[in-house]
Amino acid sequence: IQKSDLGLNPQSDGKVLRLVMPPLSGEQRQKLAHKVKDLVEQNRVALRNERRDANKLADQMKKDGKLTEDQCKKAHEAVDKELKAVEQKLDEALKAKSKEILEE
Repeated sequence: IQKSDLGLNPQSDGKVLRLVMPPLSGEQRQKLAHKVKDLVEQNRVALRNERRDANKLADQMKKDGKLTEDQCKKAHEAVDKELKAVEQKLDEALKAKSKEILEE
């Protein structure tokens, strides 16, 4: 732990090993907030890929005659509606977590 260059010094009383975490600096907080933003963006990309796959599946089912034109359109709309709802939740989580990280 001491060789890891994390700024941590373990303290042992024989039974318990304690690690005292130093408070985060403003720069470290900014880096963590940026990391959270990157993770949210990665999730958005993954969600868009899932939407694309679901829409392709609906189009293929329409082409195979398993869905009508209206059913395919409704499937596309339902996928878009769910995607928007999940993206909104991601935005709310990003705002809340960024606020929590940046508070001192």
